[in-house]
Amino acid sequence: MNWSNMEERLGFSREEFMELLEVFLKAAEADIGLMQAGIDQKDHHKVARGAHSIKGAALNFELPVIREIAERIEKRANRGLLDGAREEIRLLCVSLLEISSAIQTGFTQCQAYSCSSGSCESVVRLRE
Repeated sequence: MNWSNMEERLGFSREEFMELLEVFLKAAEADIGLMQAGIDQKDHHKVARGAHSIKGAALNFELPVIREIAERIEKRANRGLLDGAREEIRLLCVSLLEISSAIQTGFTQCQAYSCSSGSCESVVRLRE
């Protein structure tokens, strides 16, 4: 992804764009919590809602990997299928943490992190 091109296209300064990404990450963290609660409660509607929210935001930020994962989770949850959802959420966490890392490093490097046991604690590791 060409971050600077997106900044220009959307008409934001680099700092504004990074702030928007941070807001996206915070919202995604809440949505992941909703999805995990939905899995624990066997409530496929919660899982679908959280995935739908992430999917829409990822679409706006042109984050195709995140959008695709969230879409898979949403489609399965809408059919009442929650098997495999924790693994998909883990993949989502890895992608979100990669973005968080990119923000921290000023987009000079990007590293993926893994979430332990399907949990996404500290998804948002914002710059100080």
